Amino acid sequence: ISARECDPADFVYEYTSCGEHGERWRVAVPKSSALDCTGGVPAPQKGLNCTFTCGAGNYLDIATQSCRECNAGTYSLGGGIRFDEFTRLPTGFTVDNIDSSQDILLDTTSTTPETSINCPTESGWVVRNTELLYVPSPCVSKLSFTANLVRPGYVEYTYRMSANTRGVSLSAVVKNEQCQSYRDEVRSLLSGLSEKSHKEESSGNGEWQKKRLELRSGPNVISWTVTNSREAMSAGAIVMARIDVVGMAFTRSCTFCPAGTFSDRGAGECKPCQSGYFSTKGSQECGKCPLSQYSGPKSALCFDRPPCKQTDFYPVTEPCVNGQTKRTYKKVLPAVCNENAPSAAKQPADEPERPCPACNPGQAMNAAGLCDFCPPGQWSDGNGCKKCEANSQPVYGYQYVQWNALPPHVDTRCEFVADDALSTCDIGQSWIPSGDAIVTAPSLQRGIAFEMTMSVEQGFHNPLLPTDLVASQQNPIGTITVVFDSRCADESCVFYFIEDVGADTSNSYYRFLGAFNGTQPRRVVTHAITRKGPTRFMFVFVRSGASSLDDSLSDQARIFSINVTNVGKDKTGKQGGGAAQCTPCALGAGGCAACDNGHYLDETTRSCTACPLRSYSNISSSRVGVSSCVQCGPGLDSDGSQCITNGRISLSLPNNGTREYDITALANKTFLLSGVRVFAREGTSYFHHLNISLVGSQKVLLNTYLYHSFSN
Repeated sequence: ISARECDPADFVYEYTSCGEHGERWRVAVPKSSALDCTGGVPAPQKGLNCTFTCGAGNYLDIATQSCRECNAGTYSLGGGIRFDEFTRLPTGFTVDNIDSSQDILLDTTSTTPETSINCPTESGWVVRNTELLYVPSPCVSKLSFTANLVRPGYVEYTYRMSANTRGVSLSAVVKNEQCQSYRDEVRSLLSGLSEKSHKEESSGNGEWQKKRLELRSGPNVISWTVTNSREAMSAGAIVMARIDVVGMAFTRSCTFCPAGTFSDRGAGECKPCQSGYFSTKGSQECGKCPLSQYSGPKSALCFDRPPCKQTDFYPVTEPCVNGQTKRTYKKVLPAVCNENAPSAAKQPADEPERPCPACNPGQAMNAAGLCDFCPPGQWSDGNGCKKCEANSQPVYGYQYVQWNALPPHVDTRCEFVADDALSTCDIGQSWIPSGDAIVTAPSLQRGIAFEMTMSVEQGFHNPLLPTDLVASQQNPIGTITVVFDSRCADESCVFYFIEDVGADTSNSYYRFLGAFNGTQPRRVVTHAITRKGPTRFMFVFVRSGASSLDDSLSDQARIFSINVTNVGKDKTGKQGGGAAQCTPCALGAGGCAACDNGHYLDETTRSCTACPLRSYSNISSSRVGVSSCVQCGPGLDSDGSQCITNGRISLSLPNNGTREYDITALANKTFLLSGVRVFAREGTSYFHHLNISLVGSQKVLLNTYLYHSFSN
C-alpha cells in the first residue's frame, strides 16, 4: 500500500538556528512523529532576520512570516515576555540555596561539618499560593533566569519588601558575554556619587518597588540574590509580583489576560477592572456586578452586600455657612453595605446647627461667615483681626489647630500602595476634619495610603535672619511643626512625614523627614526649613497589612496641629498665610530691620545691641532680649554667630589654679574619619565620611550629595 501524499496541514513551521550573519530558514516539521506520507512537503523558505520582532500587541505568524494583532482578551509585549502568574517556577528559572558560610569561588568553608547550615526546602525563593516569594532562610538564595536577547533590552521587576525585613539584603545582577556585570560596577565607581548610574532605573511606592536593568544582545543571566542574617529569620517575605524581559525574539502567541483584567484587540498589556466590575481569565470586557453585590478593583468575582452596621457610618463636621455649622453622617467608602437588609442599621440623622467655633490663629470670620486670613500688617488669635503695635511686625505662617473644615492650601487623596494596582483610588476625602483634629477617613478599601498635602506656594522669608547669614538647620528660614498620633494593630503601619522639594520645578524630589511605625503616642515633630523657594509637605498614613491587601480597618492616624512659620510672598508680592502674633523689631530706613549677627533687640530702646562677651546670638530664637544670647563654654570665644577657639585654651582647676593648652599646631588642618561600610536592605552599601577641623576658620562646604542620589 503506497503512502498518501503529504498535505501542508500535516506540518508546523519552525525556524532554524541563526547563522553567523543573523540569517535563518523557515522549515516544515511534522505535527506527529507517526506521519506517513510522501511528497508535498513545503520547501524551506528564507526566514526573517534573527533581530526581527513584532511590536507590542502583536505576535508573529510563522506560516505567513508576518505580524498579527492579538485578539481581544489577550496581550503581548512584542519582543518580550512577562511573568506575573506563578503556579510553578516558570521555564528558564532556577533557584540555588547556598550555605552562607561557604566561599563558592574558592570552594572553601569557614565552618566545620557540625556547624554547617542545612538549607530548608520550604525557604529561600519558592512558589507558594500562586506567588513567587522569598521566605527567610539562613542560606543565601539565588533566583536566576537566562534570556537570549536579539537586541538590547531590559529586565523590569516589581517586588514588595516589607518594612520589617531588617537584616535582609536583595541585590540584582546581570552577567553576559560583554562582561556587563564587571564593567557596570567599575563605571559606577568611576562616575562619582553625585550622578546615578544610567544602567538602573527605579521607582517606588511605599513597600512596593519597581526596578529596571539594561540588558545587552546575546545571552544574559539575571540573578536576584537574597542574603539573610541568622538573627533575622522572623523577617517578612519578599514578594516578586512581576518580571518583564524585553529584547527577546518574537512571540508566537498572545497571552490571556488574568482574571480581573481585560484588553481590546492589539493590546500590549491588560487593563484592570474598576470597582463594581469583574472579569474571568481572557476577557475582552468587564462585567458589571448586580446591585445586590459589589467588588473591589481588579476583581474576578462579585460578592453579596452585607447588611449595614453602625460602624459603616461616620460623623463629619460641615463647613461654616453664615456662622453656623452642623454634624452630619456619611457612609464609609467604598459603600458596599446594604441599607435595605432587614437587620441593617440606618444612617443617623443630621444634628442641629450650632455656632461655628473660633477660626485658626491668623484668621478671622469674614462677612460670608467663613474663616479667612487677616490682611497684611494684622494678626489674630482666631477671634478677629487686630493691627500690630508700633515697632513690631507680624509673623506670617499657617497655624492650623482647629479642624472644622479643610483649611486653605491643604488637599487630600488616597493612592494604592501596591504597584500593580492600576485602578484609581476614590474614597472621597481621605482625611476628615473632626474639630480638634483631622483624622484618616474610615474606609473599606484595601491596600491604600491616606495622603494629605500642604502647599506653600509663596515660599519662605525670615525677617529676623541677617542678610549675610546662610540659612542652616541651626539658623533656619522657618520651621514646620506637626503634632500627631496613631493607633495600629501592629508595627507594619506607618506615618510618613515628607517634603516635596522644589515642587514647582522639573527637578523636584521627595525627602522623607520621618517614618513612624506602629502605634504612636501623641508626639511633636519639628523640621527646620532652609530653602526660600516654594515647597509641599505630605503626611501619609498606611494601615497595618496594607502592602499585602490585608488592611487593619480600625487603624487610624490623627493630626492635631500643623504650624508653618515665616511664610513669604508670591511672585506678585501677595503675602501668604496669616499672622498669629506680632514680634518687636528694630527700626531701619524702610521700617523693621533685622539685627546683625551677634546682636539682639533691646525691648526698652527697640535698638540692636551686641551680645555680651563670649556669647553669640541664637538665630533660631526671636532674638528679643539678652536671653536670646547663648554663652560659650569654657575655653571658647565668640565671633557673634558661633563659639570658636584660637588654639590656646585656659581651663580653671578646683584648687584655683589654671591649666594651659596650646593646640595652635592643629590650626587649619583637617582630619578625615570614615565609618564602617553598611549595607542597606536592598543591597546597596554606604558609609559616613567626616572632615573634622578643631582650630581655624569657619567650616567650608566642599560638596553636597543629596540623599536621593544614593537610592537604588
